Amino acid sequence: IEAGLPMSGDTIFRIASMSKPVTSAAVLMLMEEGKLKLDDPITNWMPEFANLSLMKDAEGPVSDVGPAPRAFTIEDLLTHRAGLTYDFTATGPIAEAYRAKLGSPLASAYTPDQWLKALGELPLLYT
Repeated sequence: IEAGLPMSGDTIFRIASMSKPVTSAAVLMLMEEGKLKLDDPITNWMPEFANLSLMKDAEGPVSDVGPAPRAFTIEDLLTHRAGLTYDFTATGPIAEAYRAKLGSPLASAYTPDQWLKALGELPLLYT
């Protein structure tokens, strides 16, 4: 950039958040193999999400919930429509609930199975 040169095949630059395209490519490969479909509920693989609750108001109390109308799907996860959030992108009481339940998203003390179980105990923001 400083030299005003165009990018070339050997230009080195920083990239981030590459887990999303890699995961999406892996899902597409599994779809090609007939091992999953976009409308498959995630509970086929992660029973921790079987009995989810849904917040009645995304800014309201975390205790004001009802049952989620359906399990979220592979497509919901790939398009970020599953109702999950992060403590650093959410506002209101759900952000504090995520911090209290899951700790830091960058350095968790939980094993992956423990973390999924804890996440499954938190309400969704929307479905």
